Amino acid sequence: MLFNLKINNIIKSVSKHVNASLFVDFAIYAEGKHLQHLERTIQLCINNVQKWVSENGFRFSVSKTTCVHFHRQRNYTEPALHLDGQPIPVKGEAKFLGIIFYQKLSFENHVKYLKNKCSKALNLLRVVGHTEWGADRATLLKLYRTLVRSKLDYGSVIYGSAKKHVLRALDPMYHQGLRIALGAFRTSRIKSLYAEAGEPSFEHRRMKLAFNYVLKLKSLPHNPCHEVVFEAPLSDFSAVTKSEPNLVANTFEHFKNANISLNIIDNLHVQCPPPWEEHNITVDICLTKQNKENTSEVAYQKEFFRIKEKFSNHYAVYTDGSKLEEKVAAAAYFPEHSERSKATRLRYGASVFSADLEGIALALTEIKKKTH
Repeated sequence: MLFNLKINNIIKSVSKHVNASLFVDFAIYAEGKHLQHLERTIQLCINNVQKWVSENGFRFSVSKTTCVHFHRQRNYTEPALHLDGQPIPVKGEAKFLGIIFYQKLSFENHVKYLKNKCSKALNLLRVVGHTEWGADRATLLKLYRTLVRSKLDYGSVIYGSAKKHVLRALDPMYHQGLRIALGAFRTSRIKSLYAEAGEPSFEHRRMKLAFNYVLKLKSLPHNPCHEVVFEAPLSDFSAVTKSEPNLVANTFEHFKNANISLNIIDNLHVQCPPPWEEHNITVDICLTKQNKENTSEVAYQKEFFRIKEKFSNHYAVYTDGSKLEEKVAAAAYFPEHSERSKATRLRYGASVFSADLEGIALALTEIKKKTH
């Protein structure tokens, strides 16, 4: 935790004209038409970051550091960057957050990597789906969605911009998982598999995930990707490949054909300041200061009556939440107006903490209806 808090400040050392991402991996990147200018800009940024790292007791591993030059040129020169006096190796691809980025952004290598991962997951599915002692269809479908489909879903918004013939290499993985889970023959029609499993085609699923991402991003104007997706000209996306537009352009086209306007989506507003800072709520926690093991029930009752006398000019409301096995309930009790008391059942398996909060919410909702 302390490491995460400390390393977050590394972003402050990044130069103004260079972008940075700090998640599991740390990456800096810049774009432009003149390689020499970009090389100098990034090198100055590397120097600043290296200085911050040295001053704060960290160290970068040069062997694990990679430089990738993204371009579509035939004749080009590679940049020469250095980290702590040592040259940074320039490679044709790099893995960032589980996705392999090739220098020409074709994503062919990532699709091959993904296909290999799915093949291993399918082998496990074959073992569990043994015809004599294996799991039933419902369990196999859950395993398929967890082990295979989740791998295909991750990053599909990014690698989905690859050409169609590249993406078709993943269709067999998608279909084989359905065949194993359903116990279907190899000759079974693919559309029948979709109907039996309640699954769309892989192409339609990628598009659905892209729709969800675009809709969510539209409601988050402060997200770094919002400017890239919604404020950049659509021609920028269409020009990425000469043969066909990428996934973002296709998504906008589908919204247009369906007469869905993205302008009707409201922004997600974050309240500032937060409620716990805006309202100064007085809380008496003197009962929690008592040692539960060494305090008798009579002592607790005396302390409770003392608190009750202290707030005698206030209206009393009692709330509680309880859990018996997996059954959970909450209630709010009004001693002076028992008809206003409320009780409710929570979802099966909910925590007792959720029940306590639900009881408080019931009381506040009822108090809000009638003030005293």
